[in-house]
Amino acid sequence: MTTGGAGSLTASSVRTAGGISDPGGTIHANQITGDNSITDPYASRTLPTLGSGYPTGTSWPGSKLQTVNPANVYNGDITTTTNSTTLFPSGCTSGCVINGNINLGGTTLTLSNGVYFVTGNIGLGSNSTLTTSGATIILSNSTAGNIGTVAMQATAKLNLLAPSSKSGDPGYSVTQNSNFSGLAGMALIQDPRASRATITQNGQGNWCSGNCSAFRGTTTSSITGAIYMPTGGVTWQGDNTTQGCFQLVASAMNLAGNPGVNVTNCKQGETLFGPTVVRLAE
Repeated sequence: MTTGGAGSLTASSVRTAGGISDPGGTIHANQITGDNSITDPYASRTLPTLGSGYPTGTSWPGSKLQTVNPANVYNGDITTTTNSTTLFPSGCTSGCVINGNINLGGTTLTLSNGVYFVTGNIGLGSNSTLTTSGATIILSNSTAGNIGTVAMQATAKLNLLAPSSKSGDPGYSVTQNSNFSGLAGMALIQDPRASRATITQNGQGNWCSGNCSAFRGTTTSSITGAIYMPTGGVTWQGDNTTQGCFQLVASAMNLAGNPGVNVTNCKQGETLFGPTVVRLAE
C-alpha cells in the first residue's frame, strides 16, 4: 500500500501474497498479487520468546518458538541517554530484559552485542537515536496481547547492526548461544505471538489498526539486518533510507514519503530469498 506523497517505486516487478493499493500511481512495475509462492523467509528459524505456547488458528510454526527466561532484568522505562553497559554491567550475550518501554525524546540509547527483550513499546521521538552493535531487539511479553510496537518520528535515527554468524564480527558470541542461534542477521523482531494487524486497503486515513508500527526517519539511519514483524502492519515513511543489507518482513506494508531500501553486502547471516525483485511479503 502507498499513501500520501509516497515517492515512486520502480522495479521489474512487485509481488505480494495479498493485494496492492496504490491510489497515487507511485508503483512503476509489473504488479503481481496473490502470489502463493511467497513464504516467510524466517519461519524455519528457532526464535526466543518470553511467552509460552502459541495461539491457535495461525500459520506461524509455534514449534519454532523457544521460551527463555533471561536473568538480567531492568525494571522501568528508558527515557534518557544511556548505554547497555550501564543498564547491564555483566553484558547481554545470554539475554537481557527491559521490563518496560523505550521512550526516547532527543536522547540516545546504545545497546552493545546481545539480545534485548522489550516487554513494552519502543517510541523514538524527535532527534532521538537507537543504536545497536551486534544485537537483536525483541518485542516480547509473557502475555501475547501486550506485545509492543514501534513508533518512530521523522527526525529520529535507527542505527542497527544485527548479530553475525561470522567469527570476529560483532554479535558472533550471541549466535553461538543455543537459545539465540537463530538470530543471525536479525536486527529487530516482534514476537510472532502478537495479534495480526487489521488492514483497511483503501489507501486513505488509518489504514492499519491493532498491531501497527511506524518507521519515519532520516537518510542518516543505518540498518544492517532484518526487521521481522510477521503479524504486524508496518509504515515505512519519510526519507528513511537504509545503508546496508536490509530486509523488512511484515504482514502488510505502507510506503509513504520518499523512503528507500538497500539490499547489498548481506554478510550477517540474513536469509536471502526470492529473485532480485522487490516483493511485498504478507
